[in-house]
Amino acid sequence: MSEVKAFFRSEWAATEAAWSRWQHAFRQQTQAATDLLLELAQPQPGQRVLDLASGTGSPALELAAAVRATGQVIASDLLAGPLQICAANARQQGLTQLSTCSADMEALPFAAASFDAVTCRLGIMFCPDVDRALQEVRRVLRAHGRASFIAWGNPAQPLFASTLAELGMAQVAAPDRPYPFRFSQPGTLATCLTAAGFVGVREVRRKVAWPWPGNAIDMWTAWIDLAGPSFAAAITAADRQHPGITQRIVANLQRYESAGRVELEAELVGVSARAPT
Repeated sequence: MSEVKAFFRSEWAATEAAWSRWQHAFRQQTQAATDLLLELAQPQPGQRVLDLASGTGSPALELAAAVRATGQVIASDLLAGPLQICAANARQQGLTQLSTCSADMEALPFAAASFDAVTCRLGIMFCPDVDRALQEVRRVLRAHGRASFIAWGNPAQPLFASTLAELGMAQVAAPDRPYPFRFSQPGTLATCLTAAGFVGVREVRRKVAWPWPGNAIDMWTAWIDLAGPSFAAAITAADRQHPGITQRIVANLQRYESAGRVELEAELVGVSARAPT
């Protein structure tokens, strides 16, 4: 495993308890990203779908509902812990067509041409070798199978201008570097899919509602919990160097508070394409 993967595995493993605690609020906040992914993926009853970087379950749960009992969804993630939460959520909702599998998207443990669709919501940006991952996605897709991805758009959007910008972390990164805004520039993710041999590549940019079902303090607390120990340490260091950053971030978020919710807007990049014949 590369150093980058080892880092992310360590970071995400440290947040498993936090994902369990905040999963329902996070699922509500990210519903628009799930909706856009389903719009691009167009899941149909009876299809077999692989979801990458599934975490605690969304959008794999929504995909399972779409393919119905005659279909199958495999929720995958680099870590097994979040998938246990995903499996429990599926059992609670009676989605017997959903199963889980720990998997590295750069080396998928599935046979060639075994899925009708592959999806990934807000995960492809953190893949160390995107080209290799896309080749794996193409390999496991059947002819004309659809690949759909959601990534973050402009880092200047309200969600990040209110938070990461205060910490100096909201900037565009090179396309070969794992980073939240890796594919924020128009066409960058679409270009990667075209280079990987996909056809019918389509990219959309969408501004969507991103509401947090609680107050600003709760939202920022959740962000720190979910982002991992390195992010928490960076905030602590920033507070020492520039006292008051945390208070400014909370105050920024409070400007969007209404009736006990933080009513933010986010910008997403969605890309879909098909495997060739």
